[in-house]
Amino acid sequence: MLRFSCSRLLRNVRFQVLRQKSTSVSLHSRRIPHIIEPRLLLGTATATTLYVFYLWFFDDDKPPPEYPNSFLAVVHRRLPSNAYSHFVGLVADTNVPSVLRPFVFGACAKFMKYDMTEAKESDLRKYATFGQLFNRELAPGVRPIDTKALINSPADGTVVHIGPVESEKGLLEQVKGITFSMAEFLGPTDGLLRKKSGRLYQCIIYLSPSDYHRFHAPADWIVEIRRHFPGKLLSVRPSFIKNLPGVFVLNERVVYLGEWKHGFMSLTAVGAAGVGSVVAADNIDPTLSTNRSTSALERHEPGQHFEEISLGRVNSPLGTPFGQFKLGSTIVLVFEAPAEGYVWSVQPGDRIKYGAALMAPSSP
Repeated sequence: MLRFSCSRLLRNVRFQVLRQKSTSVSLHSRRIPHIIEPRLLLGTATATTLYVFYLWFFDDDKPPPEYPNSFLAVVHRRLPSNAYSHFVGLVADTNVPSVLRPFVFGACAKFMKYDMTEAKESDLRKYATFGQLFNRELAPGVRPIDTKALINSPADGTVVHIGPVESEKGLLEQVKGITFSMAEFLGPTDGLLRKKSGRLYQCIIYLSPSDYHRFHAPADWIVEIRRHFPGKLLSVRPSFIKNLPGVFVLNERVVYLGEWKHGFMSLTAVGAAGVGSVVAADNIDPTLSTNRSTSALERHEPGQHFEEISLGRVNSPLGTPFGQFKLGSTIVLVFEAPAEGYVWSVQPGDRIKYGAALMAPSSP
């Protein structure tokens, strides 16, 4: 009798434990549904592994010699940034119903920290697309031009690098200590120095998506030549370019060459991830067309071939509109200036507005 009671008691205890476990699993499954299926996880891991294997062993890109072939660089170079940029361009050019514009564009302006009081048109209902909002004009007088400066900032943004150019070596600096070929970036550069007393300088300014996206003439200068380099649209954020030498040579860019009172002058608009196109002012270069399929890309030689046209001698006065990005990117200035008597007014990492001084006389 005692044996039967103990056996029955053990069965009851075991049943209660199993029921509690079943209830616990049932409640847990209700709280956390099975979203990730093992087969989906396995398929994703397999696809990722095969893609990385392809990148590492069968990558047929032909980057410039200055661009590294490290694993990080190869993966970054092979990201579908051009397709992403096309998609961003389509979204940016999609018409938003007028009734939604105050809410949609208002949220966008708040998220991006746009100061709409600076805009020529502050009524959000007047902007039909995100692209129009991104490329809004500023009200007259919002950016005063420093007329005492030697050369002025062409854009709002962050100063990435400034300094003299190693013209003997033909190198520009991407960030401190990381160089790339000036000839590959600008094209043929023979005889850039036009004055014996001059020296070449460079300045790189990064325009984030939150910045004003138009750029302006950095000085009174004459624009003579335009070179368009089809290429990639890789990210040019400072946190990326410090680890990826030569990215400016890979990316699509538009190089404008000319002269000013101190000799050679160039302004280069570099494309980037999310930047659908670069547009030049009508009085500068009305025929410019960027971000299109080309034989250079089909040959897997991004950024190394260009088409050149002569613009004649187009006058571009200080501070006047020169062009615009569809989202944000980078401006690179390479210019000749006196070797003495002038100093930089900014340092790498500084925020700057267009029209502010980049270089100024060393003594007032």
